[in-house]
Amino acid sequence: MKFEQLFSFHGVSEERKFSLATLSFQGHAMYWWTYLEKERRLHHEPPKQYWNELCSALRRRHIPPYYDCELMDKLQRLKQGYGLTNAPSTFMRLMNHVLRDCIGKFVVVYFDNILIFSKSLDEHLGHLRKVLIILRDNHLYANLEKCTFCKENVNILGFIVGKGGVQVDPEKIKAIQDWSTPKSVGDVRIFHGLASFYRRFVKDFSTLTSPLNELVKKDAPFIWGEAQEKAFNDLKEKLTNALILTLPNFAQTFELEYDASSFGIGAVLLQGDHLIA
Repeated sequence: MKFEQLFSFHGVSEERKFSLATLSFQGHAMYWWTYLEKERRLHHEPPKQYWNELCSALRRRHIPPYYDCELMDKLQRLKQGYGLTNAPSTFMRLMNHVLRDCIGKFVVVYFDNILIFSKSLDEHLGHLRKVLIILRDNHLYANLEKCTFCKENVNILGFIVGKGGVQVDPEKIKAIQDWSTPKSVGDVRIFHGLASFYRRFVKDFSTLTSPLNELVKKDAPFIWGEAQEKAFNDLKEKLTNALILTLPNFAQTFELEYDASSFGIGAVLLQGDHLIA
């Protein structure tokens, strides 16, 4: 009889950290984009029993009592499940290894999200074919329903990416526009966290949000005044009219501008008058 082996999660796991790079979109004047999302199913076929049921069945039917504890301590999964300490780092190592010849040239990988970019349609079809062959050869599969092929603009991880640059997702911004006035510290934290996702699109973000930051300090009383209301509305207005970040052109000169105040410090990377993603 064949058994699946399961290991005892965090208690016996040695944490292996993996440095996850900040998502960036490389290249200049890229006209064609494809977005693939790897299939997220845990198993290629549905499990016949829950783990607790399987343990009970093993104890009842097959395992002598004097082997019970020793065997249960050695059980391990043959396929990775959710919630394991090293699952994210292991998966990123796998994706980076599998697509190592493409990353930085025409592929960006962020966990199970794969972005392919090219300068022409013919080139893009060649890049797409190469990536799909690599996935197939490594027994990895994309979720066709969530893939976008040969587009000038794609929506990935809350950003709209295309030949014009990187911009905010209108659907995410609409949620911020419709946000009601915070009534508690928790409400402020949630709103601030959502807005911070797009902070690089807003000039002087730290200074603008400083009245809101005062409310989330330890032991600070929640007092929603005119300064907080103004910061709240100004931030929503700024995000509604957020800038488009241009993709870099490495043949041109880069400029770095920075500024600081008593509330915050910031810097921007420029090429000409364009902000760089």
